[in-house]
Amino acid sequence: MKTETNANFKINDFIYDEIKLKNISSPTIIPIMAETYSQCYEDIIIESLFKAAVTRNDIVLEDITYVDIGANHPISTSASYLFYKHYGINGILVEANPNLIKELKTVRSNDLIIESAVVATDISTVDFYIGNDTEVSGLLVDVIDNWKQQGHKQKITAKAIRINDVLKLTKGKHIILTIDVEGYDYEILNDIDFNTYKPWLIQVEPSDSIIPGNSQRINSFLVNHGYILISQTDVNQLYIKL
Repeated sequence: MKTETNANFKINDFIYDEIKLKNISSPTIIPIMAETYSQCYEDIIIESLFKAAVTRNDIVLEDITYVDIGANHPISTSASYLFYKHYGINGILVEANPNLIKELKTVRSNDLIIESAVVATDISTVDFYIGNDTEVSGLLVDVIDNWKQQGHKQKITAKAIRINDVLKLTKGKHIILTIDVEGYDYEILNDIDFNTYKPWLIQVEPSDSIIPGNSQRINSFLVNHGYILISQTDVNQLYIKL
């Protein structure tokens, strides 16, 4: 007997495509896929860890927030949009590309949008390079230029902010911290005052294809600060605080 799919799920066409390829019978219960907006199902992974922490009584929904460094698109490849949409969780989105700010403020109106680049030194402005693909923009011009050998289409002067100045705005909540800044992730991690701020979960993009060995460097750094690598996708590493 077929069942109705939940509004938060889609029919899993991967299963039906494989069934068709193998020329076998279809299941009587419709297989479904969970709603996701992140690059490689990271939001589903984070949601499962969050649910487990709630079951253990480690955290409560009201104490969760998120900080996205390099927020980019308000929905696509966002690790936090699922929580914004279905859990009513609000957080902080930091994005330096001025072309993306209007849609971030429109779609994520309950979040705090900070139009700045996160840097690891005390400067007020910084050169920021916008790629032909807006998902690939950042501080490191060589990284941006080497993406598909496209070069960058624009260099702007962006406001600069330190990571600790962003984290202090969370006011003691359990933080889901995601960092996606095209090769500058380690520098931001290294600038965090872990004595003051202890994010509950950290998602970081090592970009080993750009910086060989960066996954191991980031892993060693976070392990030394009391974190454990809980999941690794094709793009991101996810750590939780022990």
